[in-house]
Amino acid sequence: MHLHIKEPYLVVNAFSADLAGLRITQSVYPSSPRLPRHSHAQSYLCLVAAGGFEERVRRHSAACTAGTVIWNPSCEEHSDAFGNAGGRCWNVEFTDAWSERLSQAATTWTSARSGAATWLAMRVMSELAAPDAMCSLALEGLVCALIGEMSRRPADERLHSIWVARARDRLHEEYRRPPTVAELAREAGVHRSHLARAFKRHVGCTIAEYVRRRRVEWAAEQLRTGSVGLTEVALSAGFGDQAHFTHAFKRITGVTPGAYRTLSTTGQSGCVHTRHRPLDGATIDHESDLEIGESASWCARSGFSQGVRPDGVG
Repeated sequence: MHLHIKEPYLVVNAFSADLAGLRITQSVYPSSPRLPRHSHAQSYLCLVAAGGFEERVRRHSAACTAGTVIWNPSCEEHSDAFGNAGGRCWNVEFTDAWSERLSQAATTWTSARSGAATWLAMRVMSELAAPDAMCSLALEGLVCALIGEMSRRPADERLHSIWVARARDRLHEEYRRPPTVAELAREAGVHRSHLARAFKRHVGCTIAEYVRRRRVEWAAEQLRTGSVGLTEVALSAGFGDQAHFTHAFKRITGVTPGAYRTLSTTGQSGCVHTRHRPLDGATIDHESDLEIGESASWCARSGFSQGVRPDGVG
């Protein structure tokens, strides 16, 4: 069966970036599209840069907002329903060159909204938005780390002590004015040094670093979606001043807040024809024409080939 959908509800920039055995696209979705149940021949990572959608996999569903990372193994059936704001995603698809390295990767769908996976995804998106001569090498290392983080998430989360999870959840909500380590330890009924060691072992960073990363995560979302000044974003996130904010933001994401805001709102034009594989052999074609000058310039600067993606990712 061949199913053709004329509505241009999927837009992908008119370039095909193939590097380090990775096939990379940026997909831009307008308001409220729905992608029916389908699968992809190759495993891929989806990094949600803006907007959001609900993804359904088997009996599970997840709200995938900006900052979410999704690991979708090959042939995993799923459907997507975007909200009124649409969405923009970076998709990293793995070619056969990665088959050996993916042999230990998770075999089931998983998603992550905060923690190490989100920070790694932010670094990947920064590299993709401003590529240079070392982009390929940097991406290979970051993607390897991201696969490892997504693959170990389910097992690690079962190992979290209840009181460590409670401390993490409180810090996640109260990052602007976080409780002290002593206060968290009293609530958990353990010594503060024991809490600090357990937190780092299970969460992957110190309590102070977790708070900084959470503030940067919130600030990054404001930079992607709003026009508030940097100083106001810094103070609202809990930083003492803009200089402290800029230093922390660049250390975690690799770019300054101003550059991140610029990169998050550019590179959305293109012309492409993409294909999804629905179930029962159906094929959904998506076509949309936009100005291609910007994406062509991106390809020329980066040394990537410009062309048509054989398989859509999203």
